[in-house]
Amino acid sequence: MKLGRPMKPKWRTLQWIIIPVIMIIAVEGVARVGLSNYEEWYDSSATHNADIVFIGSSRVASGINAPLVSQVVSDEVEYRVKVTNQGRGGSTIVTHYLELRELIESGRLEQPIVLLELAGEVPAPLMRGTWDERWFHPKFPSLLARAMTGDDVDPFLEADHSRSERFAVLSRYAFNNSDLISFKDGWRDLFFDRGGKATGDVLDLFLPTTKGDGSGLSDAGGVATDAAGVERARELALERLENESRTGVVLDDWNATVLASLVQLVHDNGGRFVFFQMPVSSVFEIDFETDVHKENRTNFASSMNEWGTPLIEFDPGLDDESFPDLWHLGKDGADITSEQLGELLAQMIAAGEPGLTE
Repeated sequence: MKLGRPMKPKWRTLQWIIIPVIMIIAVEGVARVGLSNYEEWYDSSATHNADIVFIGSSRVASGINAPLVSQVVSDEVEYRVKVTNQGRGGSTIVTHYLELRELIESGRLEQPIVLLELAGEVPAPLMRGTWDERWFHPKFPSLLARAMTGDDVDPFLEADHSRSERFAVLSRYAFNNSDLISFKDGWRDLFFDRGGKATGDVLDLFLPTTKGDGSGLSDAGGVATDAAGVERARELALERLENESRTGVVLDDWNATVLASLVQLVHDNGGRFVFFQMPVSSVFEIDFETDVHKENRTNFASSMNEWGTPLIEFDPGLDDESFPDLWHLGKDGADITSEQLGELLAQMIAAGEPGLTE
């Protein structure tokens, strides 16, 4: 019997290099085909060539039913209006600016109507920053990294970021062409949040339990919908009554904000920018009565007038029962809000409201 020839040392060394490389390429291929389809924020087919784009926080993600708004507006104006919801938890006004800039400049978004949420007639804190301040939410560096181009690196470095924050973003930016790496912030949602929910659904078949308070919430934009997550969110919301409801900073110059740059970007490219009042629970309405908020509301109203940006105000008649976690609308509240908002938006378009029609 002939024995095989002993493996040469050089080939053994090459094996340790070739096999890992092949494995990395294979996993990257899976990520490029599968995970890139899962990560839909601003990359989905729903965004391209949209007529109306909702942007903002997780409140928008869970509280605006884009297909319903599309149906209501289309019925009113008698032609198809494509609507997309790009609200997301952890997003900032900079990340929205960069994503919209890329879509507009590439021609995938032409003359859109962009709607941003207001809370008490003032943008939320993450939607009112300047170019000199931090560009991203510390827990979501990949949202910024995936939207950046080479021209954004120097301005990013000049903004107020710590060394660790710069590394967190730039290290991810360096791997923007890798779906596997750029998807990093989505792994938790895919395997832990959604995987945990799927596991719970399977276990419920064998060990039925009482559904948690979050059963009416949408998981869009990273909203926690499990009972424990909802309960923790309620606790955090109630803690604000003692810890945060009386704090805030007066912003005098809204023209220095990234929001002003975004409004200009949309207007310069033939689009229209609109603000709308997003319903909130009573826990957050208390902030609207502070002196700081009232001053910000007055200052921002002046800026809206200067920018020529309409404000859609309405009261869908919801109470705290419509907010399962006190932060986000449940499905029923979202549908009521979306239907009324769609009707008002359609009326503004049909009536030739300044800023909404040519």
